[in-house]
Amino acid sequence: MTPEATSLGHKHFDVIKCNAGPTVLDDEDPKCLPSKCQREERKGVTYKVFSYSTTLLLTGHCKYSTFPDASSTTKMGNYNQTCVVNDAIAYVTLTVLYTTVLVGGTIGIIIMTLLLYRTNTRSLTTTVVINLLVVHSIFLLTVPFRIIYYVDRQWYFGFKFCKIISAMIHIHTYLSFIFYVAMLIIRYISYFKQKDKIEFYRKLHSVVASAAVWIIIILVIFPLFYVRYGWSSDDNSTGQCFRFHTALRNPAVINLNYVLVVVVVSVICLLLVVQIFIIVRVVKKLRKSALDHQEFWAQLKSLFFILVMIICFIPYHMFRIYFIHHANECYFYNEIFLGITALSCLDLLSFAVQTYFQKVLKHMPCTLTCIC
Repeated sequence: MTPEATSLGHKHFDVIKCNAGPTVLDDEDPKCLPSKCQREERKGVTYKVFSYSTTLLLTGHCKYSTFPDASSTTKMGNYNQTCVVNDAIAYVTLTVLYTTVLVGGTIGIIIMTLLLYRTNTRSLTTTVVINLLVVHSIFLLTVPFRIIYYVDRQWYFGFKFCKIISAMIHIHTYLSFIFYVAMLIIRYISYFKQKDKIEFYRKLHSVVASAAVWIIIILVIFPLFYVRYGWSSDDNSTGQCFRFHTALRNPAVINLNYVLVVVVVSVICLLLVVQIFIIVRVVKKLRKSALDHQEFWAQLKSLFFILVMIICFIPYHMFRIYFIHHANECYFYNEIFLGITALSCLDLLSFAVQTYFQKVLKHMPCTLTCIC
């Protein structure tokens, strides 16, 4: 049987079936055919033309690509269709998602800044919240560039700046995760040691501690991401950005992703178990008067931050397991799940709203008693 043929540019290519996905084979160089691939017989099957990445296709001696371009929405034969998504819908979804993050995150930062203005900055918990606020603020500065790209579908700011903007959402995700965990551990230590607060001896100590953390972030984490993140520009043709998934062909990168998934999911689950245990103890101790006690509300606030991690971080990391092996065809799904991690910027806004309702609910039992 003769394999189905299609054309790309001014050249003629054979479409073949490969275990790794559809492949384009240059008929001028038959040696390019990978040993694990076999020609697909026609047998009356109608194939649709693929949109292939010319950057990948025209590199090296063998001009073939084992993956279709991420922007292609048409599929061929029995090719994996679990990640099919319309480009227009994906771009609109990402635009709405990041606009919500930008507006809600900015409002939350302003409100929390006002609330923290008169707060005791010697408290370890307050120090962590301030650092979390800084992380959110830095990330929000990069969001407008993403929105411009998703609206215009064109990147105007160069490849190096694309790397920085793309890396920032990953830096934001894991720094936020670290600060959430630190804050919860401090709260747990305070609860089990029956201390009202854990504080620095002086305000200067909290400033020095925060400065030390940011020196490490600036001198170690940022340069490491800049050098190692997006080491290959093969996925980013002129005018494109946020396409660095070819790095997932590297076994070391794959292993790192698996480690991050296991660590993040395991830590969140462990924190949730501990938090539920504490809340049950507090409710048994206080019983019907739980709503009147600050201890109960403090534990609900801790539970709130765990829920933020569950909603924002777990979906992305669970999907990452699948994405590692389906990087090209699931590009937009990965971008949407990654965008959901940015919703953690809304935590400060939600925290402020929660504080307001706490004050309202604390007066409700008294009001009901007076009415009766």
